[in-house]
Amino acid sequence: MSQTPSFLTLVLITEQINNMLLSWSKNNRFYNAQLQASFFGGISIFCRWGSIYKKGATYKIIYCDNEQDIDNALQVIAKRRRARGYKLSE
Repeated sequence: MSQTPSFLTLVLITEQINNMLLSWSKNNRFYNAQLQASFFGGISIFCRWGSIYKKGATYKIIYCDNEQDIDNALQVIAKRRRARGYKLSE
């Protein structure tokens, strides 16, 4: 029988997930992908991109049900960023 995780465990896991950020840049352009826990038990990838010189940015949210979905989505994002000349920031 599996135990239900405690509230503290859920908070710690959520905190780890919400701190995961991938960032790419090219000239004056940026692209960020951040993992966020959703209210319904899945993980969302919050993608934001634009120019460092303009206010505001465009964004999209990719909803994932499991780790495989997350991995696949991040691989597609990374491949597209490399193809467009972006470099992964540290």
